[in-house]
Amino acid sequence: MPKAPPKPENTKVPPTDSCSAAHAPIRQRVARSIRLYRLIRGWTQEDLAEAAGLHRTYIGSIERGERNIGLDSLERLARALSVPAADLLRPGRALGISESIDRLPSDEVS
Repeated sequence: MPKAPPKPENTKVPPTDSCSAAHAPIRQRVARSIRLYRLIRGWTQEDLAEAAGLHRTYIGSIERGERNIGLDSLERLARALSVPAADLLRPGRALGISESIDRLPSDEVS
């Protein structure tokens, strides 16, 4: 029986500091979009988590691009943020902004 190919050692998405929002990996684009819409509403990660029925630490890890978010969670977040789920895949598009969202203010929740 043939052996399965070895798994890659590092499956973490590389940093995208030098990438524009339009060319960033999809996980980073979704992270930026969720954070952007959350900040526009003046919500904390905890507020969004409660509205979406998710855990606050999960929201934080999504916004940092550490989680490979599932479609069900994406839909729950979109509903909580009152935006089409597709808008979370395109940072700032519905708001008419794009490149400027690479530098969103930091707001870590303790």
